[in-house]
Amino acid sequence: MKEKKRIEVKIPKGVDENSYLRVPGQGEAGYNGGPPGDLYVIIHIKPHEILRRKGNDLFCKTTINLSKAIFGGK
Repeated sequence: MKEKKRIEVKIPKGVDENSYLRVPGQGEAGYNGGPPGDLYVIIHIKPHEILRRKGNDLFCKTTINLSKAIFGGK
């Protein structure tokens, strides 16, 4: 059985589905005692209940009253 270890990977903002991240030196050991290779992480993004993503933009459908739409508000 292979040794398990935990590796912390920082995911950059705005990363897309199926993007690859390379973590240098965290892969499996090389042949004949060589240095470890790189670990490649494939990103999969879970759907969100409210937000939808289209490219680099996030969308959210909501209802607001007419005065807030015209004059703005919180």
